Amino acid sequence: MLTGYDEAGLRTTYGPILKSVARPVVVWDASGYLGNPFPIRVQAELFRRYPDRVLFKLEAPPIGPKISRLFDLLREQCPKNESASR
Repeated sequence: MLTGYDEAGLRTTYGPILKSVARPVVVWDASGYLGNPFPIRVQAELFRRYPDRVLFKLEAPPIGPKISRLFDLLREQCPKNESASR
């Protein structure tokens, strides 16, 4: 678990991990009880670089607005769900 990292530290830690493994990696924002936020913009950046391997687990309140913000940042990369718009 990564605690005490700033944005640059999160990028330099997750980047090499994602480059070295072929499996998905869960980006877990547990800042609600760990105390250090995992900025949504860094999560979006990791997804843009590794879209086939980054999974999100958002647990820090307020979860709804964070999910909305992440979706807004990644809207162009997210497949459109046709059934959701009906």
